Amino acid sequence: MLASRFRFRRLSDGGFGWMLLGGNNRLIGIAPAGAPTVGRAVLGAERARAVAGTAEVTYTVAVDRLWHWRMHDGGEHIAMSASGFARRLDAQRAVGRFVRAATAAQVQLGVVAMPHRVRQRPGPSRTGTL
Repeated sequence: MLASRFRFRRLSDGGFGWMLLGGNNRLIGIAPAGAPTVGRAVLGAERARAVAGTAEVTYTVAVDRLWHWRMHDGGEHIAMSASGFARRLDAQRAVGRFVRAATAAQVQLGVVAMPHRVRQRPGPSRTGTL
């Protein structure tokens, strides 16, 4: 089984961001902003790992009526949810998963190539119909 890990990707603005993947390759959290270099993105991931257990967390409801979480350290955003949650309780549980995964995560160097079709998806990948 794979361990949780920080991976890095190029963002649409040309910067770099980190994402935390669980051992099952599920996306657990992302960097709140891009960094100009991969090295700076690595520093951001390492900071998130170091302070995840003690950082302040805020919860908000977005326009889509889903709950999102953001982690702060010293007033600076250090991590955020990669997706929304139907209930605040689900967002709170997701923060717990993030903290457990981040504190044990390794930094996996290299930049992941995100296919164009994934980056530009206009809406949810699935509809409510079967």
